[in-house]
Parts: sequence; structure tokens; C-alpha cells
Amino acid sequence: MDLIPRYLAVGNHVGANDYGWDIYSKMMDIVERGKRTSEQQRENFISLIDTVGNETFDLEEHPLLFKTGTWRLADGAHRLSCALYFGHGTISMVMDNKAKLHDFIGIDWFEKRDFTREQVRQILRARDDIYKRLELL
Repeated sequence: MDLIPRYLAVGNHVGANDYGWDIYSKMMDIVERGKRTSEQQRENFISLIDTVGNETFDLEEHPLLFKTGTWRLADGAHRLSCALYFGHGTISMVMDNKAKLHDFIGIDWFEKRDFTREQVRQILRARDDIYKRLELL
């Protein structure tokens, strides 16, 4: 589920919503816990969004990293959210036994923290929109 706030931030950046950055920043402030500020994270993400959006970033040259045997994403959530948003069909991936996994974030993670009911609904709506676009619903 931590992919969804990233996806919403992409939408906010391109003018499709006015709340994505708020949800993304709130999540990143909790997840990063002082490693980087949400503003630093946002600046880096904006650069990625712009390059993926105008197709100057090669998603096949920068593979997503999965933990072998788990199919859990270890690195590349920002790249994947951009690829989903802009409809890129091919993304490279690598499996690695030593990949470090982050804590799992489900919808209950957002509900137990300082996210409003409306923000949780926005996350769920975006999840459903992604599933429909990928024909999973």
C-alpha cells in the first residue's frame, strides 16, 4: 500500500488531484524517521516524475529490486509508481536473496496513524483505480 501515496503524489504533481503530496509527505515523514526530510524526498521524486513522464528515464536500465522468493519490492517503489501512473508497459526487475525488505504497509498502517478517514478513502480509491487500469478488478 505504500506505493499508493507515491502514485497519488505523481497525480498531484501533474495536476490530477490536490492532495497527493500531503499524503505522500505524511507517510514519508513516518517511514523515513529523520533519515531524510519529506522536502528532500519530494525534490528527488519530482525529478524522477518529470524524467519518467517525459520518457527521458529508462525504466529498463534501472530495474526494480525484489527479495528472492517473496515477490516483495525491496527497492523501486518511486519508479514503479511513476511507471504505473504514466502507463509504461515494461519495467525490468532483479531478484536478490540479500535484498533488505522494508516494513510491510497495509491499509491498517494508515488507519493506525494520523491519516484522516478521507485520506484513507483517497488511498483506497487510488488502489482500486490502479487495479482497474491493470484489469485486476
